[in-house]
Amino acid sequence: MIEINKTMKRLIYPPIFINDAPQKKEYITTLANSFKELMKHPNKWNNYIEEFFEPELDRLLINASLLYESINLIGKDRENKLINK
Repeated sequence: MIEINKTMKRLIYPPIFINDAPQKKEYITTLANSFKELMKHPNKWNNYIEEFFEPELDRLLINASLLYESINLIGKDRENKLINK
């Protein structure tokens, strides 16, 4: 059970890897630009926000799919065990 919890935690909260200095600079710049635009136009979605959150949303969609598949397999396994008792 502990191993399943560790696996689930990795699926839900995978580490964010910034591979190199240019990637780190891009991450920080995009985040800073999104905040600058939000200060100017707090109720408007802007390109900088999209650039910052698009990779995060992709990651969340992938993780949600993996989590669903994992839970579905656990459920099917439990169902089979109950049927075969």
